[in-house]
Amino acid sequence: MYEKEEYFLNVIKEYRKKRHMNQEEVARRMNMARTTYQAIESGRNRLKVEDFAHIVNILEIPIYEFEEGDRYQLILSKDDVTNWLKVLTKFQKMVEVIDNKKDVDITIKDKRRL
Repeated sequence: MYEKEEYFLNVIKEYRKKRHMNQEEVARRMNMARTTYQAIESGRNRLKVEDFAHIVNILEIPIYEFEEGDRYQLILSKDDVTNWLKVLTKFQKMVEVIDNKKDVDITIKDKRRL
């Protein structure tokens, strides 16, 4: 495990406890088994970018927690970058379609939090 990943996992664990949530609650909101979430939080399973983003959203972790000086640090694999580009492309197309309609209030919500 990289030093940065260990730092991120420690922040996640700290905020989970600060929010008075157990691993079961976070796992349920992520639609995964507690044992899978536990393996992520302990560093036994690799922290995927999409899981990281979902956890940060669930625990409402401020982005400044991941700052280092004047930049943000995330170690991304080639697969992570490819997956995020696909997600962002789909998102951009969805926003363009919505934006083309007149008098539409655009509100973006995470469906998993509803």
